[in-house]
Amino acid sequence: MSYDFIIFEPDAIDDAGFDAWYRAQLENGMGDDISVATPALQAFYRELILAYPAMNGPDSPSEQAMLDDPRLEARVTDYSIAPLVFSASFAWSESDAAMTVVGDLMDKHPVAVANYGVELLILRPEPAPEPPKRWWSRK
Repeated sequence: MSYDFIIFEPDAIDDAGFDAWYRAQLENGMGDDISVATPALQAFYRELILAYPAMNGPDSPSEQAMLDDPRLEARVTDYSIAPLVFSASFAWSESDAAMTVVGDLMDKHPVAVANYGVELLILRPEPAPEPPKRWWSRK
């Protein structure tokens, strides 16, 4: 059993259309190469795999790394990647810690995160504050 997050570009889809959009991404095929994703998704992923290495693909740990660190096996994560979205399937035993890491990374990177729990929950980045109006500005 896994605990899954879907990390995506916030402008790619609104909340109402998310479920159908995500299913279409799955049908179009997702792989293990982060270089196909947007820069924001790549940055998020690169930091996430420091705590939760990829189970498969070019970013997965070597057999020797797995032997050297017995705790690593619980943290390896299954990633599926497309240009505007990637999913991360964590071991259930890592769900609380993964939530914390994903939340911390959301504070650093302008991506949205969806979680299918009891119901779909989508978290989006806070919009950038508008610059203050200057008294000499007529706008």
